Amino acid sequence: MNSLAQILWRKKELISLLFVWLLIQSYLLITNGIKLDGEGSRFINEANNLISHGHLSATSYFMYFTEIFLIYLKLKTGFGYELIIFFQLLLNFFALFFLYTFLVKYYLSESLAAICCLLLIICYPYQIYNSFLYTESIFFSLSAIFSCFFLSISRFNVKNIFTCSLLLVLLCITRPTGIFFAGATVIYLFFILSSQISLLKRVLLFCSLSAVVLFLLNIIMGSGGSIDIILPFKDERIICDVPTLPYDTNLKTSSNGNTLYGLFYYIVHNFNQFSRLALLKSKAFFGLTRPFYSNGHNVFMITYFYPLYLLILLAIGRFKTATPVSFIYFISLTIIIWISVIFSCDEWHNRFFLPLTPFLLIPSLYLFTKKVLPNKSI
Repeated sequence: MNSLAQILWRKKELISLLFVWLLIQSYLLITNGIKLDGEGSRFINEANNLISHGHLSATSYFMYFTEIFLIYLKLKTGFGYELIIFFQLLLNFFALFFLYTFLVKYYLSESLAAICCLLLIICYPYQIYNSFLYTESIFFSLSAIFSCFFLSISRFNVKNIFTCSLLLVLLCITRPTGIFFAGATVIYLFFILSSQISLLKRVLLFCSLSAVVLFLLNIIMGSGGSIDIILPFKDERIICDVPTLPYDTNLKTSSNGNTLYGLFYYIVHNFNQFSRLALLKSKAFFGLTRPFYSNGHNVFMITYFYPLYLLILLAIGRFKTATPVSFIYFISLTIIIWISVIFSCDEWHNRFFLPLTPFLLIPSLYLFTKKVLPNKSI
């Protein structure tokens, strides 16, 4: 009888979530329409280039290949862009459903799972990209699907490892920042495995995994084409593409700037400037407000995200050593993306921060759980 009641209750919650989801997505689509300009125009050009010449104009576009390939299929088949938007919306809802089923087990509460999903649905800066021909919509959905699948694994086997690897590859060819999820995955796995092995093996494993991640990161940095990684420091860009000072020719930089070595060289020889900019970029990243946003938008960002920071800290303080080990993944991901902003610049519309939205909601609401899962704590 209890199981039947739970099934009916869960069905009721899913129908309610679907209704709110449809309401929000319809409003955003009607209000904003399908956005093809801006970043979308670049992907359209690359898809046309793929049709005309059989290749992309730069290797860096392979890190946005998922969206480009969808546009390529659209151009080859003659369907409208509405089909791509429909796919993005469908994937978004599937990710929401996947998140809900994960959270029911994570919180041991259907109500908390529904609240978390509801909060994600009403976060319109996160949802608005579903009607954009940008990479964010697919990236947000894939990152939620991967993370929920990965964190729900109790025992790894060949099938699980293959699925995780495939999802990580998809993330990395959807947006370059997919590599950050690989980094958080490595840290999480290291934390899990390190308790079972000797110190020597722990150090060797950590060094090996770190070397692989750094190697991939160095490739990504070097494949930026004409992009100058040191440029945000030369003209002090807090927000990408928005210089705050004239070009500084007095900075000490390496001739091989678009590498990890070049970045390290700059930091060592210009530490005062780097530390000052790091503070300003951190403020922009976690502060979320922008002077060009409306007051209403800035108020929304503050009232939505700031309490999440506090709730996460309270959850860690409440559970202490019983804090779920998944917090390692959430915190690692946040720190990795934050550090990437410090080493580069922040995005106009918080697009570097927004992928973190579900991974801030999940640990913040864990504060209200009444049951703690055994064998899944720090």
